[in-house]
Amino acid sequence: GELARPDVGIPVGTPGATPAVRLSTITDGLIKTLGITLRLGRLTPMRGLPPGAKKLGQYNQDTGVTRLGERDHYEAFAHEAGHHWHLQPRNKPEIDRLIAANRAEVQNLARAGAGPNELDTEGFAEWFRMFVTNREYVRRAAPSFTQSFEQWMQAVHPKVLAGLTEGREASHSLLNAPSKEMVTADL
Repeated sequence: GELARPDVGIPVGTPGATPAVRLSTITDGLIKTLGITLRLGRLTPMRGLPPGAKKLGQYNQDTGVTRLGERDHYEAFAHEAGHHWHLQPRNKPEIDRLIAANRAEVQNLARAGAGPNELDTEGFAEWFRMFVTNREYVRRAAPSFTQSFEQWMQAVHPKVLAGLTEGREASHSLLNAPSKEMVTADL
């Protein structure tokens, strides 16, 4: 479900290339859309992390704070944003209901090493990461859940859904920008 740039880059003037958007601008849009408090550093150790692996982010439900090891690790941020959105008291009952109705689809997306009690939450967070970065893939990987989630969001949170779509489009623009523009956009 990962999108990537071609190894050879994208030359200026390539058909279909789009103007580059700063990664920090995309992150700021998701922060605003979801009402996230983001802090950098001070990540607590994670049990079960393979030796040499580095924890990239975390969400603290008690404080409502999302933490990242690095500001511009958008994939990790999108995953933690999924935890944030899921665990909001106004959203949790309905998202839990949607997960229960489509459990196999959601749990199949959970990160490797997720414990049995984490499969729903980690599966949703990974699903959410892909929803904001590669919606076409997640529609194939979890079609029933994605359709149900989009219907609920359109009915209850249409502005948030629009913001998530804008973020996805912006991240696609960054991936499809000419290499020179991409590099200079993040300087």
